[in-house]
Amino acid sequence: VLSPGETAAKSFSAGTLARLREIKRARDPHNVFRANYPVLG
Repeated sequence: VLSPGETAAKSFSAGTLARLREIKRARDPHNVFRANYPVLG
């Protein structure tokens, strides 16, 4: 969970962040999923 003002770049290693960005580009090329809204079950 990111704190206010914290970025993903500070939370993950450079290699992990690059892989996550690659997956994001491949799976969501139109940036449909651009906000984090938790789903409670």
